[in-house]
Amino acid sequence: MHRQFLAITGIMLATLLAGCMEQVEQQEPRQTTQPKYMNIAITGLTAKESGIIDRKVTISCQATNTGDPGWVTIKAYVKYNDQVHDWKDARIHLDSGQQKMVSLEVDIKELGGSYYYGVNYQDPEPD
Repeated sequence: MHRQFLAITGIMLATLLAGCMEQVEQQEPRQTTQPKYMNIAITGLTAKESGIIDRKVTISCQATNTGDPGWVTIKAYVKYNDQVHDWKDARIHLDSGQQKMVSLEVDIKELGGSYYYGVNYQDPEPD
């Protein structure tokens, strides 16, 4: 009688353990995802003025992405007395490691005094 009890208890334990092992094996492995990011650098800034009456400046630069691929807005602007008076932008796609030449034509308004121009980027959106 004692042997039958031990045999039945052993079978029940083996069945229970087998069921637990099966549940563990069926669980899907958890994947952790790293946040995506773009690493944008603006280099090679140049400007070329044109026109006598309707003056414009073509502002060019190299936009380079060393992060994840995605979309970014490149903005070229003209400032007088530390205030932006005109700007143009372009939304471009950059792959990882890609460099792209961007040229934008911005109006120069005759407000007296000197102006300066610049380029920045905004709204990076990885794929």
